[in-house]
This record gives sequence, structure tokens and C-alpha cells, in this order.
Amino acid sequence: MIKGARNKLRNVCGFGRSALLWVLVIFIALGCYSRNTNPDKPCPDGSMEQRHQWGLKKLGPNYLRTIDWLKTAASVNEAIGTVRQVAPVGKPNYISGYFTDGAMGVFSLDVFGDRGQGVFFAKDIRSDPVYGIIFASAGWRAAGRDTPLHPSGLTEEQARSPENRIVDATRRLNSVPPSVPNCPVLVQRAEAYAEMKNYRAAIQDMRNVVLRHRQEVEKTVNHDRGKTHTGWNKESAEKGREYYRQLVLYDYFAGQYQDAAKDLRESLKIPFVEEALTKDHLWLWVVSTMAGEKASADQELAQALQAAQSNKDLCWAGFAEFLLGSQSEQAFLERMIKDSERMAPAECGRVFGKRTLAQAYFYAAQKREINGDLQSAIDLFQKEIAEDTRDSKTIETQLAKWETEKAKSYLISSAARLSGRQKK
Repeated sequence: MIKGARNKLRNVCGFGRSALLWVLVIFIALGCYSRNTNPDKPCPDGSMEQRHQWGLKKLGPNYLRTIDWLKTAASVNEAIGTVRQVAPVGKPNYISGYFTDGAMGVFSLDVFGDRGQGVFFAKDIRSDPVYGIIFASAGWRAAGRDTPLHPSGLTEEQARSPENRIVDATRRLNSVPPSVPNCPVLVQRAEAYAEMKNYRAAIQDMRNVVLRHRQEVEKTVNHDRGKTHTGWNKESAEKGREYYRQLVLYDYFAGQYQDAAKDLRESLKIPFVEEALTKDHLWLWVVSTMAGEKASADQELAQALQAAQSNKDLCWAGFAEFLLGSQSEQAFLERMIKDSERMAPAECGRVFGKRTLAQAYFYAAQKREINGDLQSAIDLFQKEIAEDTRDSKTIETQLAKWETEKAKSYLISSAARLSGRQKK
């Protein structure tokens, strides 16, 4: 009787697991597409106001973000003057919602200004924690001619010049009262300054961004589960950390490693951190060590590792153990390569794929460089760049490219000095 009951229970549990799996699959499928609108269905004909109301209802927050963007886009203002009305026209006009990338829009919009009109079209418009909105591609159509546009609001041709982006960003900053934070525009100008290697100006802009964002957060009222509070929430906290990372990147490029360490420590004070040990702790170890503060760097990382181990939060534990010297480079990289090849779950449930392997190459290269082995560090930096095929603008890839060029220049100049001495 007991045996029969056990078998019955086993069958029920087995069915439950199977049913649960199917429910999960259906949920994921629905979750991925529940926010979609029909890509084959055009915006209904009607007045500008009627079509605008349709856009508000069907195209979500990115439609409003796009309207705000159009009102400040220099290329659009140059073509038709001040933007007065925007509304969807025809097709494609739809949104897609995905777990990985959030809601993205594909838009065709009539845009009327006080000096003319045109059509704005874009693919994969989405919000961005740093730049406000970004898109895969966009263009402006007027008088039968299509002009590709850049997320800065300039044409693609204009945006190739960082000087043009600086002038445009400064124009937009000066067009609003100083009380308006305008953080995305400051970030874009800082990026253009950095491209010109004017790191002092880039750092100044990013310090303004960090300060303005914090001031804005401190007066923001949040509502959560019936409670009201002022200050940080998860979204503003993550945006704050992104701003700090950009600031630290420019600190690093300027060789201001002590400032980089100080700024990273400030970013780690921002609340709503889900992990006791994050990539920012790893980067803090690098910049602190390069600032000549290896003892404190080891101590801070060891404390973060201990907290992570106590919380069973081991995503980045292997990275920390390697940097602290308790795991060899060979063992560390062999494990990362093996895990990435079979897409192995980390201890925290995440999946280690190519991006994580790229990060492993980056930290191994940084450690080699710190130990003075520049040539072999270059080899690993180049492996990081090759592995990070998804996004060339990750912090690690930008640093890997920077360090590769710096190390190559140093080795070339050293060889030239040595050759000169030998000739004498």
C-alpha cells in the first residue's frame, strides 16, 4: 500500500514537473511577445492628432521618447525648423518586447515643423540608461531623399566629427535652463571630448552628470507597495552606477588611477546592489593596484569575496580568487574556456558564455600588465577584443583597446631607445 502511494506520488510529481516545464515555456514565449503590436498593421488614416493618439496607445513610452528626441535633433531642426507636430504614418509602426532588450520600436513618423515637413524612420528604438534613446538605424526622408541619422541628432556624416558633436551638445545644453539636468546630452559631449583625447573636459562633464543625477534622485518621490519614499530606486541606482563607470573610464584614460579608485568606491555606495561581489569590485582592485595601493586593493577585494561567500553569491568569486593569487592564471582561464564552450551555469545561476570569457581574458591581461609582462598582456587583451563580439563598447573592450595601443607604443619606443643606445 505504501509502495503504491509512493508510485502514485511519483507519477503526480513527474506530471507536475512536466506541466510546470510547459507552463514555463509558454510563459517565456508569451512574455517575449506579449508587448508586441502587429508589424503588418499600419497606423490608421486620420488627422495628425488622431494618429498621435493611436501612437500613444499602441507604441508605448519609446514613442514619447522619440518625440522628445526629434524636438532637439539638430538635423531635423535644420531641415524643418522647430518641431510642432509628430504622428505615426502608415507602416512599419510597432513595438517588440523581449526579456533581454526590453521594449523596442520600429517607427515611421510624420514630422511637421514651422518651416517644412518630413518623415522620420527608425529600427529598434529603445531607451538607454546613459544616452536616453538609441537605435539600430534611423533616417530622415524629405523631398525624396533619405539621410541616415546618428543618435546624437546629427546626420551620420556630421557625427563622424567629434567637434560637430561637441558643438551640437553645447547648443542643446545652452537651450535649456541650468536647472534641467540634461545628463544624456552631457554624456554624449563627454564621449566626444574623450574621442578627441580631451580627458580633462570629458571628466568634468561626467562629474557634472554624477552630481546632477544624484541631486535629481534625492528629490524624486518613489511609490512602492503602498509606501512612499524619496531617493534611490533600482532604475536610478543602476543609471547612477553607469554614469560612475563612464567617469572612471575617463579617469583611467587620463592616468588618474587614484581618482578612478575614489570614484569607484563612491559608486559602490549606491544602494540596490544585488550582489556582494560585482565587476566593479574587480575593477577597483585593478585601478587601486595601478595607483600603487595594492595592499588596500587586496584587502577590499578579499572583504567583498568573503561577504559573497557568506551570501552564497559566487558569480565573480573565481575572478576575485585569481586576482588575489589563490588561483593560477592557467587554472582560471582553463575553467573559463571550458565553461564558455558548454555554456555552463555559474554558481549564481547565470550562464558563462563568450562575454564572460572575454572578461576573464581582460582581467588576466590586466594582471600581466601590472606584473610588467606587457607583450603577453597584449596577447590577452587582443583575445578579449576578439571574444567580445556582441558589443565593442563594453568597459572591458574599450580598456583592452586602450591598453593594447598604449603597450604597443611603449614597446616600440623602448625598442627605438635601445637601438639608439646600441648605435652609440
